[in-house]
Amino acid sequence: GYMAAAGIYALDNNIERLKDDQKRATELGRTLEKVSYVKSLQPIDTNIVIFELEDSMQRDDFISLLKDKGILVVPLGHQIVRMVTHMEISDLMIHKVAEVLISVD
Repeated sequence: GYMAAAGIYALDNNIERLKDDQKRATELGRTLEKVSYVKSLQPIDTNIVIFELEDSMQRDDFISLLKDKGILVVPLGHQIVRMVTHMEISDLMIHKVAEVLISVD
């Protein structure tokens, strides 16, 4: 019922704007490719960015540092972090996240 209605609404109203989410995720990926503490970055085909941190950057410390800056990310496994863009994330927010990611380096 309710979940199906939400899914139908999303399909009817948000497919075109998903390109914006993917573009913003790709932009985050470009930033992550430049910093020394990222060991690897998975291909970005959607709005999800998954990357592995170098051993010199402890995952939980990294997550805490970002959280202190108002950026929420999710741990996925040993040294693995996930970021997700969505309709409430603006270009300005992506720019600010990129600045923080670079400043950590």
